[in-house]
Amino acid sequence: PRSRGLGDVYKRQRLHTKLPLQITHYSRKGCPMPPSAFGHESSGCWAFSQQALAAVLAEVRTGDLVLVHNYFRSHFGKGEDTRSMQLDQQGRHIRRETAKLGHYQAALASLAEALAAQQASLLIVADVPRFLSLQVDRNLCVKQWFRPWLPPSCQQPLQQSLASHREDTAPMARLLAGLEAAHPNVHVFDPAAVLCSDGVCRTHDSSGELFYRDRDHLSERGVGQLVEPFSTWLRTRGLLTPGKTPGDKT
Repeated sequence: PRSRGLGDVYKRQRLHTKLPLQITHYSRKGCPMPPSAFGHESSGCWAFSQQALAAVLAEVRTGDLVLVHNYFRSHFGKGEDTRSMQLDQQGRHIRRETAKLGHYQAALASLAEALAAQQASLLIVADVPRFLSLQVDRNLCVKQWFRPWLPPSCQQPLQQSLASHREDTAPMARLLAGLEAAHPNVHVFDPAAVLCSDGVCRTHDSSGELFYRDRDHLSERGVGQLVEPFSTWLRTRGLLTPGKTPGDKT
């Protein structure tokens, strides 16, 4: 199968060497995909999202995988670090979490149905744990041949419980679980199950290297932790089996 989706460049490169996938990547900073029905505060973001969605639907073929990943809590949540940039039918900003989620749920369901008609699958990567108090310099906190040791400012590990992350992401998790139950061609991958496998989510590995490049984006090291589990997940779901209908879950 081919993969149509959104994702980190490093992750694409690592997966491309391991999986039988041709990958096409669409993304624009701060633009959630798929777009909701009535627009976005940024006309450029709205235009991009519409064009990217149209391109995916025009090119998708039987067996294709369309992967979506967003900073869900910022786009569709509430509280700290929340954006209210979606617009309603009257062109007003949508500010209530339940309304944001409702609009996005409709957009995802519409995409899932369109892909099902083409016998293609929708893969959704759920939220990674975030650390709002993490302060790192992404230009300094990555080991290089000329910087084999990281400065002390990069080595201030933070952690939170997996239960805390689950509570923080519960509304979106319920939305995704409901979507997965209602649409046989929808599959949700949970990175927190990998990153917090012992019940604790951490910003650093045991050697002191960062899993994050800022408070909510994984570093190459962090993304690397997901490559093998994600590959196994795809195979377990039967999504890499030639001739298998994507809607057939195992």
